[in-house]
Amino acid sequence: EIYTLSLHDALPILVINWVPMTEPAPEVSATPDAVRTIPVRQCRIRLAGVEQPVPHTPGVLLGRALHSPFGATLEGIGWTNIGTQHCVLHSTDAGEVEVMDLDSRNGTFVNEIRIPPNTPRVLRPGDQLRLAMNRKVELLWD
Repeated sequence: EIYTLSLHDALPILVINWVPMTEPAPEVSATPDAVRTIPVRQCRIRLAGVEQPVPHTPGVLLGRALHSPFGATLEGIGWTNIGTQHCVLHSTDAGEVEVMDLDSRNGTFVNEIRIPPNTPRVLRPGDQLRLAMNRKVELLWD
């Protein structure tokens, strides 16, 4: 059947085709298969002897800023080549860990390649993360 709704007979504005269902609707799972099969890996980071889990948004700030979990330690040992807000790490909805350089002066490196600022880069087990020229960040995967 076709139903036509119009303001007046010469100008139809909505046409609806109605077809009765002959089969029951398929059952829908509450949790899609894609969500059930994603392996979620937990990651912690260690920098200058301080260990911190990598949380979901907003993540963990690596830098000398006092609101960073590493700030006081980095200031105390004089690692001034690491920026106040150098980079951030966070876990994604897909269970991945991303690093993003916050436009640091001395750069953030993944596997010895400098990553562009303000562009998230996925980290995988085995990747090496470095801040500036010589500050290795340990990635500890569960």
